[in-house]
Amino acid sequence: MGIASFDLLPQHLRLRKAAANAYTEKLAMVPGIRLQRIPANMQSAYKDFSIQIDKQAFGCSRDVLQAALAAEGIPTRRYFYPVVHKMKAYQAYNAIVLPVCENIADNILCLPIYPLLAEPDIDSIITAILNIQRHAQRIATYINGK
Repeated sequence: MGIASFDLLPQHLRLRKAAANAYTEKLAMVPGIRLQRIPANMQSAYKDFSIQIDKQAFGCSRDVLQAALAAEGIPTRRYFYPVVHKMKAYQAYNAIVLPVCENIADNILCLPIYPLLAEPDIDSIITAILNIQRHAQRIATYINGK
């Protein structure tokens, strides 16, 4: 299966990059959303498309946004969560405090990205994010009150 799909890799990388570019263009000016930055001399496979949520500037937390997107049928996932040094398997290191890592782990969300993700689907995801932001306080109250 892997060898058979290897020929599709260049096309899939182009399609993922196009999806990432569409997300980047449409989310760049949304308050409270920080986008991943790929240095000009680097290339990403865009296996994931991560955004970082600033609760104060966006209007609700990453977890509220994730729950609201799930309610709209949009799958997302938290990444780097929990951070490795807080996992049970590494309990000997649980007392370590790594504030930058922990902040990222608490605020990062991966949006759907795959080779056949169409621009209208990206537009629907962006619209959902903007609507959630617009009604963030009411949504957070509802989700946190469950």
